[in-house]
Amino acid sequence: MLGKAGAVLSKFESDLRKEEHIALGRLNWQFHSILYSGANRPHFMSIIRNVNHSGERYTRLQLYLTHGMKRANDEHHRILELCRQREVSAACDLLREHILYAGQSLKQVVQQSRSANDANPAK
Repeated sequence: MLGKAGAVLSKFESDLRKEEHIALGRLNWQFHSILYSGANRPHFMSIIRNVNHSGERYTRLQLYLTHGMKRANDEHHRILELCRQREVSAACDLLREHILYAGQSLKQVVQQSRSANDANPAK
C-alpha cells in the first residue's frame, strides 16, 4: 500500500514539472485514497470518494491559484513518511493541517479576488 502511494507521488512530481497540470487533482485523490484504504472502511471510503468527486475541481483550483503544488507535494511526502514510521497520530495531525490549509488558502484567494473586483468594477 505505501509503495503504491509513493509511486503516485512520483507521478505527482512528474506532473508538477509540466506546463499544464492536468492530472494533479486525480493524482492527489489517488494518493489520499491509497492511504485511506488501509483503514478497511468501505462506507467511509464511499463518503470520501463522493466528497472528493464533488470537490476535485476545487482541489485543482486551489493548487493552481495559490501556487500550492510544492507545499502539497512536500506535505504528501511527510504524511507518507509518517505512515511508514507508523506515526499514526502525527500523520493524522499533518493530514488535518494539509486539508484545512488547502481550504483556507483557496478561500483567501477567492476573497482577495472579490475585493479587487469590488474595488475596480468593470465599466
